[in-house]
Amino acid sequence: MALFMKDSLKGKTSRVVFASYLAFLAVMPFGEMPLLGTREVFTVTKAAFLFLMAGLAWAAIRGWRPRMAPAVYGVLALFLAGTLAAALFSLDMRHSIVAWVRVPSMVMLGLATFWLVDEERGRARVICWWCLGLAAIFSALGIYQTMTGSTIANFGYYSVFGRLMSVAVSDVPGSVTLVRASATFDHPGFFGNYLALILPFGVLMLDGRRWSDLRTWGLVAVLVAGMLALVCTLSRGAWLGMAAALVVIGIGRASARIGWVIFAAAFALALVLIPADTRPILISRSHQTQYYDGTRLVSYQTAMRILVRHPLLGIGPDMFNRMFKLYAPPGIKIRQNPAHHMDAHNTFLDLGAETGAAGLLPFLAILGWGMVRVCRLARPCSMCGESSPADDRLLALALAAALAAFVIQSVFLSLEYQEIFWVILGIIVAVILPSDRGNTTQTMRRN
Repeated sequence: MALFMKDSLKGKTSRVVFASYLAFLAVMPFGEMPLLGTREVFTVTKAAFLFLMAGLAWAAIRGWRPRMAPAVYGVLALFLAGTLAAALFSLDMRHSIVAWVRVPSMVMLGLATFWLVDEERGRARVICWWCLGLAAIFSALGIYQTMTGSTIANFGYYSVFGRLMSVAVSDVPGSVTLVRASATFDHPGFFGNYLALILPFGVLMLDGRRWSDLRTWGLVAVLVAGMLALVCTLSRGAWLGMAAALVVIGIGRASARIGWVIFAAAFALALVLIPADTRPILISRSHQTQYYDGTRLVSYQTAMRILVRHPLLGIGPDMFNRMFKLYAPPGIKIRQNPAHHMDAHNTFLDLGAETGAAGLLPFLAILGWGMVRVCRLARPCSMCGESSPADDRLLALALAAALAAFVIQSVFLSLEYQEIFWVILGIIVAVILPSDRGNTTQTMRRN
């Protein structure tokens, strides 16, 4: 198969492209943080993404050619075509076309990740460590937000809410509130998704480490901070997603037990650190129905009604919020907050309602194919006669755990356009496709 780049281009050009990619990962969690004071028109994340695309274009001009992977490109082309068709036949084509632009940007992010990791597998390890380091920084900010009820430098005030989100024990006036950790993200649930997909890599990096090594305890500190921040998001989907990831890791890995201990310690630590009068809120999140759960159930029902009426192309990208009242079950009275952008609160129902089978089926094909192949790579390959290298299996297990966390969280949140998912998906594609380059750089080598 073709190399990612010609041998003469491996060097400065390749390093520049990868540097622009890492720069994007660094600002990716800033979501809709405006650049130059213009809200949502030109954000920090969009600027970094354009810089990444410019790096790829520069490499292409210098002779870069992507690896040929017809099956991968084909299913992504179907996903793009299906979502575009849904936008063109939308109930509001102009609005849906503008919203559809994020679809090719997510696909390009996944492809950029695939191309870069495919060229040199060691970059998967770099990306893992880079994201873990970023997670530690964002976790510190998220913990600060929950413990103090405020934030630093207005981080978290630029989402559609324009404020940090809080929860209440009840709707009674004067009830105690607790701020949910969101760090720089647009929503606490998205922050929880980021952590649940990244922390499994850190848990598996504990595998086989010496406890006398200070670097091991440094990694443990990062995991404790990350899981404490995940608890502070008060996102039940993120909690369940992290639990699902640890279950997957538990397939023959001692590090899963350490992960469970850290996860339990994070809950206990949260109860100690948060203000005493808000502790009942954290406890109630784990076993009681919340006041807005009824609204989510209505969102599920509405998405199903849309999917039944428009099974092929849906109602168009970003149209769920606009058409919610029209398709909501009869007799349901819900006052829709104009400042709150409603979605189906479910990745699969959201895609199905807005893009129909044309967008949902290719997405499920990508997700299912990736999960099956990465699970095969994560275990000794008795069917093919030989085992994958230990480091490849370790990385594959971490990727499988991240996908498990994504699937579980997708039941509670609409995450199809979250960048971290497409980064993980790009790494998966690069890892599971066979390589003939002879490049056997270890991906998760233990320091």
